[in-house]
Formats: sequence, structure tokens, C-alpha cells
Amino acid sequence: MKKYFELLTSAKKRNKLHRAKESNKLTELEKLSDQDLMIEKIHLLAKKSTYRTLSILYGVWYLLMIGVISVGAFEPFISYLSLITDATASKNKILEVESVFYVTADVSLLLAIILTIVFIFLIGRQRKNQQLLGLYEFEELRRKISNSKKAGDHFVS
Repeated sequence: MKKYFELLTSAKKRNKLHRAKESNKLTELEKLSDQDLMIEKIHLLAKKSTYRTLSILYGVWYLLMIGVISVGAFEPFISYLSLITDATASKNKILEVESVFYVTADVSLLLAIILTIVFIFLIGRQRKNQQLLGLYEFEELRRKISNSKKAGDHFVS
């Protein structure tokens, strides 16, 4: 438990852990055949395309929901203000509209927080996939350079 707390509080330890994971992944990629490497890279590129589309759709949905939430919370607020200024309004009616406003505002805030958290996780997932794709491309480039050096050595001798 202490180790997890240290990871949460120390950026240096988190970065060190991420670098170790990337190093381990690169070691795994070195062991893959060229065909397996390309297959995994193709799957990763497909995921990247899917996540990009999902992000766009989710962003539009997010803006739509925030708009609906804003309009939904605005109407009870206006009703509440009009009842407060009305001298003939009963206390029960004011209390009812006030409670509807507070419930609407609380639900709207909770929904906005949830939508924001999901959006942040989706962006984080895209970032991880982009880093993984960089590792695949690095390994691919390393193999090309290694193969070209072997071919050059072969022609020289």
C-alpha cells in the first residue's frame, strides 16, 4: 500500500515506472518476429483510429450534454427567481421550485464531472496508445537499420 501511495505522490517514481514499462515492452518487441510485430502494429493503428472516432463522438456528446444540463438548470433557476420576486407566491411553492433547482443543479454538476472524467480517461488511453505506437515504430526502424548494416557488411566482404 505504501508503494502505491508513493507512486501517487511522486512524479519521479511514476516516470521511472513508466520508463521501466516502456523498456520492458521494447524488450518484448525485440523478441517478436517481423510478421508478429507488423500484425500488432496494425491492430494498434486500428485502435488508434477507433479511439480518435470515439473521442470526436464523445466530444460532441459531451458538448450536447453540457448544453442540455445548462438549459435544464437554467429554467428552474428562472422560476425560482420569479417566485421570490412575486409577493403572492406561497412558501411551499417557493420551496418546491428551490428544491427542484438544487436537485437539477446537483445532478447536472455530477453528470458534468462524470463526463469530464470519462473524457480525461479516453484522452489518456489515446496517449498510451500513441506511446506504444512509437515503440513499435522505433523497433521497426531499429530492425531496418540492423538489416541494412548486415546487408552492407555482406556486400563489403
